[in-house]
Amino acid sequence: MLVSIIIPVHKLTNYLHECVLSAINQSYQFLEILIACNGELSIQECRNFLGIRDKRIYYLKTKLGRHNARNEALIKSRGDFIQFLDYDDYLYPNKLEHQIEIAKKYNLSLVISKWKKFNKDIREFYSFPYKIFFDNKVIDGDELIRRLAIEGGYLSTSSWLVSKQLLKNKKWIDSPNDDAVFFFSFLEKRISLYMDNNLLSAYRIHTFNTSSIKTKKDLLLLLKSWNLIEFYLKDMSSNYLNLFLFKAYLNLLLYSREITYFKFPLIFKRLIVKWILCENKLDLMKYGVSKI
Repeated sequence: MLVSIIIPVHKLTNYLHECVLSAINQSYQFLEILIACNGELSIQECRNFLGIRDKRIYYLKTKLGRHNARNEALIKSRGDFIQFLDYDDYLYPNKLEHQIEIAKKYNLSLVISKWKKFNKDIREFYSFPYKIFFDNKVIDGDELIRRLAIEGGYLSTSSWLVSKQLLKNKKWIDSPNDDAVFFFSFLEKRISLYMDNNLLSAYRIHTFNTSSIKTKKDLLLLLKSWNLIEFYLKDMSSNYLNLFLFKAYLNLLLYSREITYFKFPLIFKRLIVKWILCENKLDLMKYGVSKI
């Protein structure tokens, strides 16, 4: 099975070099690496900066924006499975081999493994905060929503390995939480996936990747993205879905408060609807208090 590793690039930093090296040094060698140079970056600039000669690396010039870079690279990809990376991500050497083995064993289209955050050294200690996410079991989409609803948290893009067939007609959008929108677009109630408890990927914390919602435009994009996520998940188990969405809209409400209460009434209305529909009101109260 061919794996396509897609890396959108909008700036040239040493992080990119380390990211690409972690891709080409995979124990699983049957892969292609698509480096999508977007915006003002030229293919020649990317190639010269990396200085890595490997016949599995392909460069392409794309429209401005990480979402466009990923979408255009996805169209060009030839792999049976797709590994998305950002320029500051890192793959442990056995990541793809291990996940491909799981996908083959259980005939799955999606495998997710544990990840970590780090600053400078990949060996830095990190305590994974989401205790019920990974148990080395095959689960369905409903169960994943239950776990996300209970613990909160997120699924790092680098942690997925997803079949290209599952991504048919799916597109990334321009949004502060583009990874969540894309992920939930292909998470269907009937899908089976494996939650692997092995640490296989990481992403670096640095000045340029700390996301925050500071403008009305950012909040509008985020609100639009949660409209899409709610649509994608409409067939999921309603009880835990409402708990999951309540937490999301509460966070949006807090963002709104920081931006002169922009769209506050609309978000508050959605929050109340989720409160009414959700059976886990004690959990909602605990979470709400923790955010005050």
